[in-house]
Amino acid sequence: MDTRFLLLCILLSYSVHAQLPSGFTLTATPTSTPTAQQLGQAATYREAALLDPRFYATYLLKETECPGTDPGDCKYLSTPKGDQDQLGFNWTCPAGFYCPSPPNQQEPQRCGPGFFCPLNSSQPIYCPAKYYCPTPSEIYRCSRNYYCPAGSDKQIACNFLAVCGEKTEYAPKFGIFVLFLLFCIVVLIGFKLKENHDRETQAGHRQRLEKLDDEVEEAFLDPLTKKFNISFEGLGLKLPNGMEIMKGVSGSFKSGRIAAIMGPSGAGKTTLVTVLMGKQKRTKGKVWVNNNEEELFKYKKLIGYVPQEDVMLRELTVYNILFHSAKMRLPADFTTDKIQKKVASVIKFLGLSGVVDSVIGDETVRGISGGQRKRVNIGMELVAEPSVLFLDEPTSGLDSSTAFEVCKMLKTAAQMQGLTVAAVIHSPSPSTFRQFDDLVLLGKGGQLVYFGPREAATAYFAKIGFPLPQDEAPADYFMNVVSGKIAREGDEFFEPSDLFEFWKEFEKVGHRLESFNVPKIARVRDVSLDLQQEEEEPFLNRNGTFTGTFTGEDEKLMAQPSSSSKPEPKINFTRTKKSMTAATKPKGTFFKSLGHAFLDMFATIWWYITDLFREWWETIKAIFYFLTCQKDPIRENVGAEMQLWLCFKRAAIQFYRTPGAIVFEMLLHLGCGTFISVAVQKMTSLGSLPLDVCITTPYVMRWRCWNPEDTLRQAGMFVALGTMFAGINVGSGTFGKEKVVYWRERATGLKTLPYFLGKAVVDLPRILFAAIMYSTALTLFFPYRQYFSDLYVSVLLLYFSAFAIGYSISIFFNNATVPLVGTAMSLLWALVLSGVIPELQTITDPSVLWLWQISSPRYFIEAFWLNEMARRPWDDFQKIEDGKEARYAYIKGNFHKDLLFMVYIALGWNFLAFLALKLVNRRRQV
Repeated sequence: MDTRFLLLCILLSYSVHAQLPSGFTLTATPTSTPTAQQLGQAATYREAALLDPRFYATYLLKETECPGTDPGDCKYLSTPKGDQDQLGFNWTCPAGFYCPSPPNQQEPQRCGPGFFCPLNSSQPIYCPAKYYCPTPSEIYRCSRNYYCPAGSDKQIACNFLAVCGEKTEYAPKFGIFVLFLLFCIVVLIGFKLKENHDRETQAGHRQRLEKLDDEVEEAFLDPLTKKFNISFEGLGLKLPNGMEIMKGVSGSFKSGRIAAIMGPSGAGKTTLVTVLMGKQKRTKGKVWVNNNEEELFKYKKLIGYVPQEDVMLRELTVYNILFHSAKMRLPADFTTDKIQKKVASVIKFLGLSGVVDSVIGDETVRGISGGQRKRVNIGMELVAEPSVLFLDEPTSGLDSSTAFEVCKMLKTAAQMQGLTVAAVIHSPSPSTFRQFDDLVLLGKGGQLVYFGPREAATAYFAKIGFPLPQDEAPADYFMNVVSGKIAREGDEFFEPSDLFEFWKEFEKVGHRLESFNVPKIARVRDVSLDLQQEEEEPFLNRNGTFTGTFTGEDEKLMAQPSSSSKPEPKINFTRTKKSMTAATKPKGTFFKSLGHAFLDMFATIWWYITDLFREWWETIKAIFYFLTCQKDPIRENVGAEMQLWLCFKRAAIQFYRTPGAIVFEMLLHLGCGTFISVAVQKMTSLGSLPLDVCITTPYVMRWRCWNPEDTLRQAGMFVALGTMFAGINVGSGTFGKEKVVYWRERATGLKTLPYFLGKAVVDLPRILFAAIMYSTALTLFFPYRQYFSDLYVSVLLLYFSAFAIGYSISIFFNNATVPLVGTAMSLLWALVLSGVIPELQTITDPSVLWLWQISSPRYFIEAFWLNEMARRPWDDFQKIEDGKEARYAYIKGNFHKDLLFMVYIALGWNFLAFLALKLVNRRRQV
């Protein structure tokens, strides 16, 4: 604070309180020469306690150069000297004290630490910048290799990161960038050593593959010890809103055979697979496993499921992915050598020997081809030795040649191992279609059109009036028939729903074609049937007859005589969905929809409850098996401790594979710390001025005197904001980018806790180094006083919370919205709930106070402020006892408590992230 400004405030106060005799006047300018009359009057009141402010300004506002300083560096206000004025005012004041009044009116006042009071001081001043004042009466130039901000009572050492000359106020630590360069060099050296180790590992992979080539001439998979034949009857699924999406589906999947599940969009192909696997509970029907009526879900450890998308970690190599899958899902008593041989045989069988050590890659990193990635997707299941393998469109996105190779490979695997394979497939080529042994053909609404040997499908469709044309691909033709795009011979009123009735009659005769008589379906044309058709596309039948849906304008055109000699086409007129909407709109739609919404909600809640109880029951059984030294009768997989190790190892390989990613991440933290350091470089705290100085200021200005400059809380708020922003954004990538991988592995038996801990433990070095980079960069310009170790620990714990918050939001929200939500969370916790704006002492409502009590930045800022003030000389803080409130509702001595609260909050956020991982999107985890 400017001393002259403060004295003017004092003088204004004196002008209000001074009682002067009548007729006593002075000129308007305080520095003008008094008249003889005024001199006489002043002599009369020379001993008065309160002087006229204009006299006070004349004799006390005399700036004097501070002794021991260079000109212009320091000035103080000296007491008046008798030989300097005509009134003869003259009093002295000892060094280390200040005397605003004559000694006979007021005792000299002691200067506090951080202030400077040379001989004959009328007011205290802060020890000037570039100097330090060990006592209020001494002042010294700041030495080389030290720096001295304003208010220093001792020199602050410049460490090796900064260069400090004599009389340095601030010490920018540009050596930080040299440290970062050294860090990058160390990382590169470490990765160079890692590359040598990886080459040795890859050589071992090649040796195992070469040894396998010597042992067997052709790729071979061992036969399964457990083989499953699955039969089902009358499967049905009705949603809570009453809609049936599957009805009366019966059939069987045999060991050693591969079945194709086909049908148009909305036919329930994937639904059939999920119902059989137990992912979705059916409402009707029965399932038999090896002639025993039981749920297939019971054997989920022996069931493989290949999703349509190639769900895998793209940063890993082919071998990393397959070995991890095998280690997690094969029996626990398999040795590592046996598992490696299993993985090598699958790699050879899939034809992936040439890319075994190549990364999978993605849109930004070049990796293996799409067909090879699809094989890896299938290989993740084959290495687990499943007895049943379901696939969802394994040929999606592949060219016809690659699709053929994939399906041929699946057929070979089924025959070699006795594996039961069923694949949802869309529009296969003729050669690919021939690789399937059985065909499941579903129509819209999830009803069966055909289920049986693929070769017999052509004869069946010919029997019901759909002979296969010579040049037509069977799969495409059957799909067109089911979709209603092919007219039936001799039936101009044919509807696709008739196919369901044909199949039911065919089932009644035991699937014997010679005993099957196609039923004649008599109907009265019901326009409501047309409303059920999602697509009403015109089509040509095999005779060239055009059938379809026409508007009224089309009917008029068709009614006109034709000039062509060709026969008139037969027209199947139907009323369109659009024209019937108003006539068929049901009543009470709103209340019905509301009722269905409630039913859906209750059904979801019930499913969650039952699924949680099922998981808990499985956990209890696992504990029972462990305590009684029994093995799981289905398959004993590795325990939680081995899952933790495998997840940790994979996560470490995943992140620490490329040096560029590590260097870039550390550069992000270094940059955030640097930006914050620039913003807070001038923020500091100065001690309060003495009470007798402030008491005489005008009332409206007393707050400025009693509350001197203290922007350390604002500095802490900025530091917390940068930490939260960097930590949340980096932490959100830990789980958010691989949720689909977790869902897939969770469905195969992965436990949530080992996975979560494995990923979180790998993040600990990232958090440690992030805090080092950020804290070090923060000191680039910010003249901190606290111990660097205390600053680092505080930032480290705040990073711990920020990463955990990033975990949580990345699980709750999709990847597209995570950056925006992360920014909002940074602003919420670091600004609104920081305890700075609004100030903590103003929050008294218990209904909202708890928000500040669970805010890590609130405790960080308190710890930051307490540590900074503890290393500053000001009496208004140093004389406060530990456990007492210092300022801003902060308690002196609370540093370690603040750290402990930050640990609790970080653990709470991690626990919330763990629960979210376990409960959010739970349907995708079964």
